[in-house]
Amino acid sequence: MRGTARRIGRIAGGVGLVVGLVALVIGGVASALALRQTSRQVSPAAAAIAGSEAAAALDQAAMVEALAAMLRAQTIAGEGPRGEPIRQIHALLRVSFPCVHRRLEREVIGDYDILYTWRGQDEAAAPVLVTASMLVAPAGEKGWQFPPFGGVVAGGAVWGRGAAGAKGRLVALMGGAEALCLAGYTPQRTLMVAIRGRDEGEGVAAALVRREVLAAAVIGDGPPIRAGLGPGLERGLAIVTVAEKGAVELVLSARREGGAVEAVAAGVGAIARLEEAPEIEGLLTEMIGWIAPELPWAQRIVLANPWLPILFKRRAVALVGELGGREVMMTSRATVAISSAQGAGGRAPGAAEARVSVKIGLGSTVEDEIARCSAVVAGLGLAVAVDHEAAAEPRALADPQGQGFLWAAEGVRAAIPGAIVAPGLASGPTNNRVYLGVFGDIVGVGPLVLDAAEAAAVDGVDERVPIAALMQGSAVMAGILRAAGG
Repeated sequence: MRGTARRIGRIAGGVGLVVGLVALVIGGVASALALRQTSRQVSPAAAAIAGSEAAAALDQAAMVEALAAMLRAQTIAGEGPRGEPIRQIHALLRVSFPCVHRRLEREVIGDYDILYTWRGQDEAAAPVLVTASMLVAPAGEKGWQFPPFGGVVAGGAVWGRGAAGAKGRLVALMGGAEALCLAGYTPQRTLMVAIRGRDEGEGVAAALVRREVLAAAVIGDGPPIRAGLGPGLERGLAIVTVAEKGAVELVLSARREGGAVEAVAAGVGAIARLEEAPEIEGLLTEMIGWIAPELPWAQRIVLANPWLPILFKRRAVALVGELGGREVMMTSRATVAISSAQGAGGRAPGAAEARVSVKIGLGSTVEDEIARCSAVVAGLGLAVAVDHEAAAEPRALADPQGQGFLWAAEGVRAAIPGAIVAPGLASGPTNNRVYLGVFGDIVGVGPLVLDAAEAAAVDGVDERVPIAALMQGSAVMAGILRAAGG
């Protein structure tokens, strides 16, 4: 018995030694990988810094009034041509940014869109196109502290639909251009500013394609710069989008007496279960490579080692979700949301339907997701219809280390020293892709710094932008224009 106990003790000791050595090796490898990560952040050139500093001369009261007045013009996307609100925006732009209108060429395209051209000294250099939009999402009246189209200034912020989205970006962009203009700047390469005023018809993007304009880069809209994300990211995290998810809308319907609602609910639930745990790969790996070196050691070692499933993978996925949001995290998987649902009390007795919005990750296609969802609900007695007009394939739009990304990063870091910039993924198809014929390298950057609550209100109830963020956003756009213009 004693001999057996000694043998067991020796075996246990040997196993413990092996486990300890393995843990030591794994810990050494994990630490080495974390140490190998060095900062990739762009150091802004003096020109970009000078451009951002020029925005300090802008009249804050005038900028606030310009945005407030634009919010009162109900230029709602998807409602067709609305001439009078668009004409109001055109007039406000002329009054609010007089230097831009004196020095830049202005062209109205298709009665709604505007193209400004700032001629550069080097006529051989390809131009840079920076874009904005006058259009905003619809807004229900319920739940708002202030009317969504009231353009109210209160509590240090401007409130209304589009304040932290399209119109906030538009005013920040025009403010940045106005600041450079007042400072006497002349770009080396031509800068073009395209502002969309309608969803359909011949617009500025089609006109540029027809004219065979080939831009060095297109700098379009992107997610806001996030504030309040914790150690290492105190000055903000800017995700510059270089790719977009695709999308497709499916309509699940049942037409039968009894159980129609339950059948549709079961179908929606089955499709929702298609959302899988994300993998840290592809563009997500690239994004982590830009963020991780700026983080404290405990977070850096987690993000550097997702290959260790027991120790780090789950935590790495959770950490990326905290930093970039769920949609940014889910780069290679589809996500599912119910757009609308109608029960048996709807259009026909014994009928029910639900619209399911599927956002498609990189590496998949519209047809793949339609087939996947149809297979899941087969046997539930449901009809599956596809809204092909609303379908869009996922697209990679730019090189994560290309010139468009670097100009955007320069502008952000010139205006916000210490901010962290990383390439990332738009959570769905955006209007940036209407410029695909102008140039294939399209990035998206949001100039406004917002906290979690403000970012969540974009295109939602109580959308607003802090006045300080609007002015800082103008500095970001001035830095981007100055970096791109040379």
